[in-house]
Amino acid sequence: MLRWLPVFVLVSACTAKSNPTDDPVCEETLARAQPCMDELVLADVTDPEQRAKLEKEMRSEPAPADDTAQMHRLFCGKKPGYTAAVKACSAETTCAAFAACIHGKL
Repeated sequence: MLRWLPVFVLVSACTAKSNPTDDPVCEETLARAQPCMDELVLADVTDPEQRAKLEKEMRSEPAPADDTAQMHRLFCGKKPGYTAAVKACSAETTCAAFAACIHGKL
């Protein structure tokens, strides 16, 4: 179940690029981004109350791998420069630092 998908859809509703289905760069960056998808999603939530609620949910129940892979693919399609940012930030050792780096490049 994509418990945070509605949040992402709301956050990214104004972006114009469509979701890729066969993007090799998206697939290439999946392994690096997937373990940090919760942090990447949280980085997009600006409302403190919503962020706290979502973070609590994410910490209590980690998302299944299929869900995080699907979210990565949505980010690839909805966030211009996302895959380049994943590559540029790949040396970051924690998910928090990785997400902050990516968010700073988008």
